[in-house]
Amino acid sequence: MALAFGWSQVEAALAAVHKIEVAKRGAFTGRLRHLQADGFPRGVQVGKGRRASYTFAHVMQTALALELMQAGTGPSRIKGLVEGSWQALASNMIDMLKNPALTAAWVIRPMALADLNAAPDERYADGFEIVDKGGVGDLLRADGFIPTNGVTWRVLALDGRQVLSGVYSALKAVAGDLDLVACYQDLQEEVTVGDDSETTMDKPKRGAAPKLASDLSRRKRKAPVETV
Repeated sequence: MALAFGWSQVEAALAAVHKIEVAKRGAFTGRLRHLQADGFPRGVQVGKGRRASYTFAHVMQTALALELMQAGTGPSRIKGLVEGSWQALASNMIDMLKNPALTAAWVIRPMALADLNAAPDERYADGFEIVDKGGVGDLLRADGFIPTNGVTWRVLALDGRQVLSGVYSALKAVAGDLDLVACYQDLQEEVTVGDDSETTMDKPKRGAAPKLASDLSRRKRKAPVETV
């Protein structure tokens, strides 16, 4: 059975993650309500006479939206960025829960002025790239000067493990004894991995949401170890 968190628990946990001042919690709540009113994350049961119910996956999607807000990403793009890459990001979270040594950076290449360009740039599709944390610097390197619009110099990278562990710890503090295995299973319900899925972390593809390459994608996943 999927985990279920109430609105107050989610709001309190994410406020703790972002160190929101008590006197300014109302403004923070307003940001979350705006996402909710836009139908994000999908599947949260809200409406007249119905209380919001968040799974762990829903909380992580909301946490990602807040990370993008922190980086100045416009509200109109946040939903597409998270939803467009969610399968890949959830797969990556599953693998990090299974393997404490695994690190990953969730990367986008911001281009907020894309709508003002003469022609759309396909290299800035709404989606995250997933790379090994140690390879983030390689994204900024190029052989010689390449006069393209930010391809090699405008990168936003989130430390995937830090985001995941921060949210888990904050939820555990708010909700009490939070079972890590249950979080793992909750994310698994979000992801369907084919037996023939195969890409590499060091060679991410842009455009469609990338998939995390792992031998775990080709065999039954084991339960996570008790750490994040």
